[in-house]
Amino acid sequence: MRKMEHLKKNELTIGAVIFLATLMLMHTSFPLISSPELMPDYCVALSVALIASNFLNLNLLKVFILGLISDILVGELIGQYALIFIIVYFSSFIFNKYLFFTSARMIFIQHLILLLIAELSLFMTSISYQLDKDYSLYGIKIILTLLICLGYQKLFQYLKNKN
Repeated sequence: MRKMEHLKKNELTIGAVIFLATLMLMHTSFPLISSPELMPDYCVALSVALIASNFLNLNLLKVFILGLISDILVGELIGQYALIFIIVYFSSFIFNKYLFFTSARMIFIQHLILLLIAELSLFMTSISYQLDKDYSLYGIKIILTLLICLGYQKLFQYLKNKN
């Protein structure tokens, strides 16, 4: 019993550290990525990886709270990331209910589909207030976000196997 509580505290601590590191990465500019339109969506990548890997045993309330925290700290529209995280959570729930992802290729496809759903939701919710944004580089941004998401997925897989 005590070991389970210790593991839950350990997972929560690791999750908080990863979330804070993600927040720091969001405000870091990299030399090769000069345009803000090319910056990957670290919050979306983290949420897709967290939800798809079920690292923290997320439920709807936890996903909503993570979304609101993301909105407060880095969001432009309150409730935008919360809505996106909930959409990704429901999509992942439906995928896991009807499909069984076993191989690495299937997990990659799952992450890709969930990321595309999240990016489409982000695009649909932000198009009404970001009228002057250049969307010509959006494909490269999605590819960079997918790479970050797969990195998070590998990290969560390593941490699960370690415990």
